[in-house]
Amino acid sequence: MMKEKQDYSKWLKEDERVIAEMIGEKHALIYTNLNRLLVRGENSFGQLGLGDFKKREECVECFLHLKKDETITQLALGTYHSLFSTNQNRVFGTGFNYLGQLGLKDYTFRSQFVECPIALNENENIISIKAGLRDTRIETDLNRFFSCGNNKQQLTLERLTQKEQTIVEEVDMSSSCVDLGMIVL
Repeated sequence: MMKEKQDYSKWLKEDERVIAEMIGEKHALIYTNLNRLLVRGENSFGQLGLGDFKKREECVECFLHLKKDETITQLALGTYHSLFSTNQNRVFGTGFNYLGQLGLKDYTFRSQFVECPIALNENENIISIKAGLRDTRIETDLNRFFSCGNNKQQLTLERLTQKEQTIVEEVDMSSSCVDLGMIVL
């Protein structure tokens, strides 16, 4: 069980500090002011994004392939998948994808962070990403909501649909979202 806060000082460089951490049941993501993503915990589905499936008891840096001046803005954890969004309105995911929760048009698990395609309008910005047991949800500043995975009773307090979506699709969100956890930086 990972839910407790940790002292990450032994894994930080000089003048580095934790900006955000997302701690799930079995794994954690830690983002620092030096634009580093540290990960630890269970990795049986590649949810740490390290290119393998080995558990990590200690924090390890996950090397990201971001553009120049691109930084992480949000972190989100599903039970066995991990996501982050960036200041350039891109979303990356890794891990369990059995129900299409990474939005990659397939059901293949990923052991490294890959970009999740989202059809945003010009000047539209991602304001939140959330992950549940089997799904991923994205909200934009134009009050549009996107979903992928199996959202049985997870997207809203009322049932919207019970279908699996392997692509990130816009959904009607006229009822309130269940907040399953996210960190906004």
